[in-house]
Amino acid sequence: MINIKLLLSVLTLKLWLVYTFLNVQSFLEGGSGSVFLALLFFVNFLLLFFQFMNRETVKIRNSLILMIIFFMYFVFKIKFDGISNEEIKQLTFGTSSGIVISFLIGISFAISFQNFSKYIPVSKFFFKAGSYLIIFTTLLYLLLIGLTFKSLATGLRVDKFLIEGDLNYQRPAILMGISYVSYSVYFLYWIFTKKCYFGNSKLLNVIMGLLYVLIAIFQSILSQVIGSNSGVLTTLSSMFITMSMFLVIIQKNWILKNSHFKISKIIKKGLIVALSFLFIGLLSIIYLGSEIITNSRLMGFGGKNQMNSGSSRLENFQKNVVDHISYNPLLGDFNVQFLAGDSGGYIHSFLISIQTHLGIIGLILILIYLVFLVFEMKYANKIMFEMHLKKGGFAVYFSYFLILIFIIFFLIANLTTFLHWMPMWFIFGFFTFSIRSN
Repeated sequence: MINIKLLLSVLTLKLWLVYTFLNVQSFLEGGSGSVFLALLFFVNFLLLFFQFMNRETVKIRNSLILMIIFFMYFVFKIKFDGISNEEIKQLTFGTSSGIVISFLIGISFAISFQNFSKYIPVSKFFFKAGSYLIIFTTLLYLLLIGLTFKSLATGLRVDKFLIEGDLNYQRPAILMGISYVSYSVYFLYWIFTKKCYFGNSKLLNVIMGLLYVLIAIFQSILSQVIGSNSGVLTTLSSMFITMSMFLVIIQKNWILKNSHFKISKIIKKGLIVALSFLFIGLLSIIYLGSEIITNSRLMGFGGKNQMNSGSSRLENFQKNVVDHISYNPLLGDFNVQFLAGDSGGYIHSFLISIQTHLGIIGLILILIYLVFLVFEMKYANKIMFEMHLKKGGFAVYFSYFLILIFIIFFLIANLTTFLHWMPMWFIFGFFTFSIRSN
């Protein structure tokens, strides 16, 4: 039974990768591959069923109850503001901006990952099985990116580093961001488990680390090809956090010998790692050619546009933030971008857009949820891993990694995105749900 659960736990990631890149390849036509998303939910239903069969406890956290209350308020509020039923469907269960389905996908990955983290340290046999699954997933990820490049290459414009056509880049970029952060969690936990229980194979570490970085680089380039800057930002942010922790953990036996470490040492090592990968990134840019990079969306298409997306969002923020916030402070209005200000654009900031569109009531609900979630994360991460990674105190380090992932996505959301940014709701779902072994 354990081997089946282990297989299903990694199958979730594989199904999501296939679903993601089918959508990237067909993003000009609106996307495809819904059957893989349905299979993902079915797989996690099976895993949850097995948990009940084993009489394991599914803990209903306070944060989950608060999120359900927020979702109810969200639907009621946007309906009250005159949003059509079709748009409400898209904002809740749509695969481009659906906050509820994003949250459910996060819960699905939480179920799968908790099974994965529980069973690969059980024995050398299960660790080897898990290792083969992770290696295969890594190769599958690279293959899917390669096939996607091949599929889109014929439509690449000559004057810009961009696909020809009426672009709807948000959806594929969002899916790729979720893919990489999910893969990062599996990847780093596997590295931790290998270091903790089964030795530190330097050659395998180097190979897997390089493949992990290559995936990030290729996916970032692919994000630019379809016109997305946020896809680059989420991918590279996840890579820097993961690789910094990866290199700190695998180096000799420093952590095992220094249980009372100084935070300054961790920070210095993290900075060295970040600078190293920055250097690698610069070399990649030189190799790819300065003209390609200059003509990317990140660089404003070589000056062909007067401003890049960051500049335009900042200008929109400066023009409209006061008008949008003050239009209806208590309740907000989901049409505020058309009723106040002068640009017709919404504010690209997660918490501010919640206030402008859902009012102070919506903002308070989400802030209360976040307070409960943070306190639950403080204890849940330790409980979740202490039985499996307690040797050498590795649970603490993996908890740091998860917290950093949460923080960086929360910062990205509040600096660059609207309230329906799916990766943020995915992260909420992933951290809200837990299974406790009896």
